[in-house]
Amino acid sequence: MTQRDKAYQYCQTLARQYDENFPVITLFQPRYLRRAIAVIYAFARTADDIADEGNLSLAERLAALADYQQQLLCLSQTDVNGLSPIFIALHHVIQRHHLPISLFLDLLSAFKHDLTSTHYQDDTELYDYCRLSANPIGRLLLLLHQYHDETLIAYADTLCTALQLVNFYQDIAEDHAVRQRVYIPTDSLAEANIDDFIPNEANSLKLSTVLRKKYLACASLLEQSHPLGHRITGRFGWQMRMTLLMALAVLLALSKQEDRDLFSCPRLGKAQWLPAAILSLSKRSFQWRVRRLLKLIGRHNQTS
Repeated sequence: MTQRDKAYQYCQTLARQYDENFPVITLFQPRYLRRAIAVIYAFARTADDIADEGNLSLAERLAALADYQQQLLCLSQTDVNGLSPIFIALHHVIQRHHLPISLFLDLLSAFKHDLTSTHYQDDTELYDYCRLSANPIGRLLLLLHQYHDETLIAYADTLCTALQLVNFYQDIAEDHAVRQRVYIPTDSLAEANIDDFIPNEANSLKLSTVLRKKYLACASLLEQSHPLGHRITGRFGWQMRMTLLMALAVLLALSKQEDRDLFSCPRLGKAQWLPAAILSLSKRSFQWRVRRLLKLIGRHNQTS
């Protein structure tokens, strides 16, 4: 087994350790891309661990991310044998699929941002963070599947930003309790007359109008990105359609919550996954379901 093969094997093992469902997730992808996706996943999750896990100090985490970034920058060299397995494999993935290192640098910038910032002044700042933390993943997947059209890239950026926002709205309480991060912008908190945010019932009531406006804005982003599900073909297209339907389903679950209980973190189960998977097989049924979910989200977020 060559050093490169060992590096790929290391990344695949690491991906499975991070997520026991990873082999199932990659079934949506063509066989020839599964190893590459495992490498990108291992790269991102390792950087995430440096930023979030363990008992390192802030200075130690920043230094570790700087070292991680330096290894990434070394991938422009021909000889990468002295690098860690992740970067040996990533070098081959980047070369084979013509991926820009800038997208990986954006991801690292987001992880560094997580260490130095816990609040966002407004939606512009928050969306810019999504540009670094989420949008590169969509672009990398498009490039792996050999989609280079600028319109598709724009759709993917919009979808990934929306997915990140849905995740933020779903995990408001957990992000505050575990990571001391608040993804509701400061100006939105001020609009609700909240100075020091704590995810409790009183603040849920105060923020209900603000959050429901944000749910509608996020639904609009998902609506804008849904042509991606029509333009992408094969298994990847099915995955895009299913991803979008699940995001809308989570947004609907958030929207159905009472104003006093907007921080309860709803989760979806098989009852939502299975219909989304089936409806995503057909572009016509996908389109129908998108319209239906958007209508329901709008109805549940009507404010006076």
